[in-house]
Amino acid sequence: MINAPSRAESDVLCAQPLISKLYTSRASRRFGPADLAPMLKMSRAKNWLRSLTGILLYQDGRFLHYLEGPADGVDERMDRIRVDPRHSHIVMLAEQQPAARLFPRWTMASTSLPEAERTVPGLRAVFAGLDSSIDTAATTAAVARLAAWFAEQHR
Repeated sequence: MINAPSRAESDVLCAQPLISKLYTSRASRRFGPADLAPMLKMSRAKNWLRSLTGILLYQDGRFLHYLEGPADGVDERMDRIRVDPRHSHIVMLAEQQPAARLFPRWTMASTSLPEAERTVPGLRAVFAGLDSSIDTAATTAAVARLAAWFAEQHR
């Protein structure tokens, strides 16, 4: 049996630069855990095929999504999200070329936001500020802290 390369190894083999995009959107309707589970399952399968990783957070009708991987894959996924009827009012918060992935082991991580908010400094303020002025630097920093916290929780 041949083992598939890790996402970090895939990045080395991939000729495209690694990019990341962080956006927020409004959900077209309220989502409960039973609604999010199949969406996450489908996203994980599609992301695996495109070497994409990241995290999706949902609270009170808002998504916060961090996506990373080869430029073509991230751009293709964002094009699909823009026409997905589950999303509206998409606001791009950050686009970067990181040196390394924040979520190398998760094709689509997700977590209980209340638990993360209690533990990750600045995350509560990020969600509270999505309807007003958005501090991109603070949001990006909070996502980096979320990645470290998430990795620690899922060792």
